[in-house]
This record gives sequence, structure tokens and C-alpha cells, in this order.
Amino acid sequence: MVVAKALQVRLDAALRSGLLDDVDATLAAFDAACETLRDPEGLAAAALYHGEVELARDRPADALPHVTSALEHLERWGQLLYAKARILSVAARAHVALGDHAAAERALAEADDALRDASGALGSQAAVRIARAELALARGDAAAARAAIDPLAEGQGLPRDVRTARVLRGEALLLAGAGAEAEADLAAVAADVTADARLRARASRGVAAVAQPPGGAPATAPGPKTGRRPPGSSSRHRG
Repeated sequence: MVVAKALQVRLDAALRSGLLDDVDATLAAFDAACETLRDPEGLAAAALYHGEVELARDRPADALPHVTSALEHLERWGQLLYAKARILSVAARAHVALGDHAAAERALAEADDALRDASGALGSQAAVRIARAELALARGDAAAARAAIDPLAEGQGLPRDVRTARVLRGEALLLAGAGAEAEADLAAVAADVTADARLRARASRGVAAVAQPPGGAPATAPGPKTGRRPPGSSSRHRG
């Protein structure tokens, strides 16, 4: 168990930083540790890490089979509804990256159902809000993105999720033409040394979009790279 936890810390750090060159060996070691323990939550977490790594490598189609495997591990044991919601939020982000908005919406609807039967689960609630905002931004719907993310952006969550929410709110504001308000959110995260490197980079792209000179191409929300996961949303299935 101690070995598995240590490996999990390394995987979370790799996903936050985007430094994935050596992550495959860590994934293999985590897989082996979870197989030895035969812990259904651990096996689901291992599958989900594989999916998140594929998303971080801009391979959303390769991420989906791992996400499906993670769900199967949980459903086989009929437990951890909050974990199911988190996994489904990752599935939704993969579908968004693939342009399949209908599939993303179905995954989020199922995540909402899981959360209705789970108590607490603040982390999973945040993951679903973040994924729903990503879907809304992909559809060009700034109002829906704000509806999903505003409570989280105002501080109703863990710090890492609040920072992610502020970037998404900034992108929604930028999409709606509210450049000054967008810059306030985006610049704050871009300058926050406690934020994940990938999130700061995304916020910096947003600040650059706000600064688009008059007469240039219209400023639009920069959004994630294809297939990337929202930074700060990794971890074994914390509620």
C-alpha cells in the first residue's frame, strides 16, 4: 500500500507538470502494485491514470478504452459512486477533445446521476463542473460555461479546482467579449506560482488573447490543447 501511494504521488506530479517522458515506467509499477493488492479502487485508479496520461499526450481516442476499464472495475464491485462521477468527467473531456459533444453530454448526465446518490464528493462535483464548462466552451456557449463554473471560481472547492475554474471563467468571459474581466482571472492564475505548470501555461495563452492588438484576428477563448485534461484534476478518486 505504501508503494502504491508513493507511485500515485509521482503520477499526480507528472500529470500536473506535463513532464511525461518517464511516466510509463511509473504507470507499469502502479499497475503491478494494484494487481498485487487486488484493490478494486486501486485497479480503477490505475486504469484512469492511463487514460489521463493519454489525454495529456493529446490522444483522446486512446484514453477512452482506459476510462471504460476504470468504470468496469468500479461497477464490478458496485461501490464508490463519487469515483464513478470523476471517471465519467474524464470520459467527457475525451469526447470533447474528439468533437463528440453528444457523447460528452451523455457522460456528464451519467456523472450527475452518480453524484445524486453520493454524499459529499466535493472533488468529484468539481471535476464534473470543470468538464461541463469545457464542453460549453467547445460549443461556444459562454453563458453555459459560466453557469457550470462560477460557484467553483468563487472559491467553493479545493484550491487546485478553484484555479482551474478561474481559467475557464476567464476563457468564457473572453468568449463573451469581456476582455478586462477575463484578464483579471487569467492573469491571476498565470502569475500564481502555486498553480500547476500546465494551468499557468493555459492562463498565459488567455492573457495573450486578451492583449490581441486592435485590427488583429478576433480574440477567442484559447481553450485546451486537443485532448489535454484540465490541470489540477488528477488524483486517485478523491471525493
